[in-house]
Parts: sequence; structure tokens; C-alpha cells
Amino acid sequence: MKIKGKNIALRGMEKADIANKVRWFNNPDVNKTLLMDEKLDLVKSLEWFDKSRKDSSRQDFVIESNDENR
Repeated sequence: MKIKGKNIALRGMEKADIANKVRWFNNPDVNKTLLMDEKLDLVKSLEWFDKSRKDSSRQDFVIESNDENR
């Protein structure tokens, strides 16, 4: 599923997104704004992703910029 707006799009999370999720979550500037203080591990996050894909009651999304000049 993908929902497109003028400046952003919302799409389902893919396995290829997990490395960025871990990197951003573990960035101190980002992490200080979160409610959790733990660090994410790439291997555990990939395991979480695979497990969460089997849960039909769950939907995880990614926000993408539609800026073609990036």
C-alpha cells in the first residue's frame, strides 16, 4: 500500500528500511526525543520485522519525501 501526497508518501515498511530505522533510532539527536532509551540492534530488528510481518493485525509504515531533488 502506498498513499501519495504532494510532498510526502506513506508506504508499508520493507526489510530494506530496517537498517535506516536502526541507524536513526540510535542517533543521539533522534533518540533524545523518543520515549525509549535503549539502542536497537540490526539483527534483532530484522528478526522483529520478520515476526511482525506474520501479524495481520499490525501495519508498519515509512514516510518518504516526494522531493525528486534529494
